[in-house]
Amino acid sequence: MLKKLLIIMMMTLSSIHLLDVQANTTVLSQLPEAIQQRLHERLNNQDDNAITETKLTASDGAANDYFGQEIFIDGTTLVVTSRYDDDKGMDSGSVYVYDLTKNNGDTGFERKITSSDGVQQDHFGRSIALDGTTLVVSAHFDDDNGTQSGSVYVYDLTKNSGDAGFERKITASDGATKDYFGHQIDLEESTLVVSSHHDDDNGDSSGSVYVYDLTKTNADAGFETKITASDGAASDNFGTSVELYGTTLVVGSRYDDDNGERSGSVYVYDLTKNKEDASFERKITASDGATDDYFGFSVAIDGDTLVVSSYRDDDNGDSSGSVYVYDLTKTNADAGFETKITASDGASNDYFGVSVAIDGDTLVVSSYRDDDNGDDSGSVYVYDLTKTSGDADFETKITASDGASNDNFGRFVAFDGATLVVGAWIDDDKGTDSGSVYIYNGTFGSG
Repeated sequence: MLKKLLIIMMMTLSSIHLLDVQANTTVLSQLPEAIQQRLHERLNNQDDNAITETKLTASDGAANDYFGQEIFIDGTTLVVTSRYDDDKGMDSGSVYVYDLTKNNGDTGFERKITSSDGVQQDHFGRSIALDGTTLVVSAHFDDDNGTQSGSVYVYDLTKNSGDAGFERKITASDGATKDYFGHQIDLEESTLVVSSHHDDDNGDSSGSVYVYDLTKTNADAGFETKITASDGAASDNFGTSVELYGTTLVVGSRYDDDNGERSGSVYVYDLTKNKEDASFERKITASDGATDDYFGFSVAIDGDTLVVSSYRDDDNGDSSGSVYVYDLTKTNADAGFETKITASDGASNDYFGVSVAIDGDTLVVSSYRDDDNGDDSGSVYVYDLTKTSGDADFETKITASDGASNDNFGRFVAFDGATLVVGAWIDDDKGTDSGSVYIYNGTFGSG
């Protein structure tokens, strides 16, 4: 059942928060009379579950920067990529770190980072991961081990650019041309996972994943461990997606062929085990998987709950998309192991599931080619997993208050408790395809 979401917002270059308006009658009095009246009505009749929307663009954003292609939030720290930014040459890339305890415009609100050795076409910011004050940024087109071999940079955010120990660079020990090391990354405390989905160990573009112990130096024994699928084959793209939860590693292989060409699969690894152990690797495919579903394009895990996207699935029309939720305490054949979700209003080419995020019992799924605000304007769905499909409040849909055609709202999503962040990487506020992100605060799902 689709529930309309109440969004209370006033849009300027930097948005006016609901609480700011409540506390600042001067701000309110400067707004047009009709808007003042609407705000008074909302403030007097607001729902306890009201969600506030704030829009964010890079302070130095420009055309074709694609700000918001990837985003990551940890507590009150938000990281946004702009991998086509040109500070160190065309498409060299950059990332922005935001302190959400501050207001837009405050000193320290925005911090921009570029790699110390960045050059054109590095695509610094292809993927990001954050844990506490440790930020990891990939540059999958970096050329240190050959053209587009790829690299990752580890940053200590307690330090400043130029300080000793601020930046550390990592490349694969066996890196090679067009491995795309850094295609996807994730970080859990001192464990870093980096995918290289075009690595060739099991055939052309079969893919691999590297696990790093950041307590060690790059040259130490045990610093790097390489993982490939036990049944890997050419063009599987093992490492399309990666997600780490504790000692559980999930790897997507969107072009695996078990259920037909490019049907896709996911591998779950127990990093406390050795590769030779029977329980080290577990493979999952969709029970109804089919050709070109791309199962495993995006993954998310929280505890024993695994979410896998299949954005080219056709249940609601060609490439309408779906997501699967798995209970990892069960075996693949158990009742209740797999639950499938599709958008209640899904349609052809919506790409539901291109990005997913989960926190507790709340699941977020993007559909960046949904057309509610125009062709490919995009939308995001929030699901309460304590409920079942058809229940009231099981599904909530969010669209940008100023959404427009081709914004691609939802190309990437990030979620941390009461804060949902949605990227609209080809929004045009600062020039064509400059990009933006939307920050939603409130109570999501069961709260």
